[in-house]
Amino acid sequence: IANLEAAFRECIRVLRPQGTLLLLEISFPRKKLARILASMYIGTIVPFLALLATRDFRARTLMRHHWETIVSSLPPSVVMRALSDSGFGHLDCKTELDLFHCYIGRKM
Repeated sequence: IANLEAAFRECIRVLRPQGTLLLLEISFPRKKLARILASMYIGTIVPFLALLATRDFRARTLMRHHWETIVSSLPPSVVMRALSDSGFGHLDCKTELDLFHCYIGRKM
């Protein structure tokens, strides 16, 4: 998404009053060990398994691209600020394994 605030404002527009936005994302890990493990698994092993399973180099390329998009993802603090600036309240961000993020915001 090129403009998070614009996207979140559109979510606010279409949500009913007191509606809830739930955003699930895989983000680049901030901790060194999590980064190394995620890079090995998502950046190397998954693309190799995709190639083995499909016998198609495009599948491997797609899985490598997936990791590249994760590496360039925005930090959770930026996403939370954009949610707040767009008008969402009761914000929360749950994180698992320093990789998976669940953002929750409620239309006020």
